[in-house]
Order: sequence, then C-alpha cells, then structure tokens
Amino acid sequence: MKKITFVIVSLTCLLATGCVSQAQHKKAQDEIRELNYKLSAAEKNLNKKNRELDTSRQKAKLAQREAANIKDRLSSNNNRMNDMQSDMVGFKERVRAELAAKFQKQMGEIQQAMPTVEVSSYGGLVLESGVFFLPGRHELQPAGKRILKPLIDKLKDPEFATYSIEISGHTDSDPIKHSKKRYTDNYILAANRANEVRRYLVQQGVSKARTYISAWGPERPLTATSPKSKNRRVEIVIHQEDASTMTAGSKR
Repeated sequence: MKKITFVIVSLTCLLATGCVSQAQHKKAQDEIRELNYKLSAAEKNLNKKNRELDTSRQKAKLAQREAANIKDRLSSNNNRMNDMQSDMVGFKERVRAELAAKFQKQMGEIQQAMPTVEVSSYGGLVLESGVFFLPGRHELQPAGKRILKPLIDKLKDPEFATYSIEISGHTDSDPIKHSKKRYTDNYILAANRANEVRRYLVQQGVSKARTYISAWGPERPLTATSPKSKNRRVEIVIHQEDASTMTAGSKR
C-alpha cells in the first residue's frame, strides 16, 4: 500500500510541473484513478482485517476468561468431591463401628444364653463332639439339641435376619478306623457332622438360605497337644456381611 501511495504522489508531481504531454497527462490521470481505487480497496481490506483481528483478540480474551472460569469451577468441584469422599469415608466408618458394636453386643447375648459353649480362636461357637455326637458318628444327640435351643431362638430373631451362618466341621488328625465304611476320611465325617447341625437349625425354623457348611477336617486344630478330643468339634460362625464379615470372636 505504501508503494501505491508513492506512485500516486510521483504522478501528481509530474502533472503539477507540466513536464508531460496531453496523452501522457490523460494516461497519468487514469493511472492515478486506478491507483486510488486500488488504494481505497486496500485500505478497506486492511480495515476489514484489522476488525477481524480485533474480533479474534476479543474472542481469545473471552476464551481465556471462560477457560479460567472452567478451571475455577473444576477446582471447586474437585474440592467438593474430595469433601464428599471424606464425608463418605467417615460415614462408612461410623456405620461399620455401629454395626460392629451391635454385633458384639448380640454375640455377648448369645454367649450369655449358652454359658457352656466357648468361642474358638477361629471365631466360632464350639460344639464339642463328646456332647453333640457319639464317637465316630455324625448324628446329633438329644443333649446337643437342648444346648442349641437358645442359639436357635436368637438366630430366628429379626435382628439376626441379615446374618449368614457357617457351620464348620473339624476333627483330630487320627485316621478313621472303626467307621471307615461310613466315612472314608476325616473330611467326610466333618462334613456330615456340620450338615447334621445345619439340618437341625433349618428344621427348627432358621432360614435355609442363610446357612452353609464347611469341612476342615484336621486342618484347624484348637490344640497341637493333648487332649486331641478338643479338636473334634463343630463350630457355628455367625457372619454379619454389612460389617465386613465379622464373626463371633472377631478373629477370622
């Protein structure tokens, strides 16, 4: 655009000094008009570009402000989310503590109702085989059924409705001899005894869906020394799933 302006000025000077012919004068005037037109068009285009540049700058500033606003909102949302997560963790811990306290209270009530029944190191209520079963047999004895009654009454109470009940069978490490034809190994005997207790609980009104058995055989002894008879037992382990599977002894 500076070049066009320089040419126009030069031609104008020549015309003003009278150093050109009529034809040259007319040609120069035509060139001046054409150049003025080009200059005007160039100026218009420059103005348009400047306006577009200003608009782009304004849009860029708006975009920067919007990005800053989004960043602030995102930071605020992250802070709120962190606060909510902290509150949720605290809430879960409070709920778990409340459930644990309730569970321990209920387990204490069961143990008071069954003072002769111990809680093993595995968290189960111990049903000693000498009281509940005949040697080498799995049938539940009448004395055992009487001892189980307070526990059954508790397990049928609505406050235990969410608890699952594991009945686990245990034996000593001695191989089966006299009842080998009925029980091929200690695991079979353990499973039969556990299932016999499970069947009795269900017959007395405990929900079948809440009960299941496990057979450990000699794998979880209570003692490695005498008397081995302590290892021959069935354990009833009560699980409260909402409290991260707590058990009666809280040692599992």
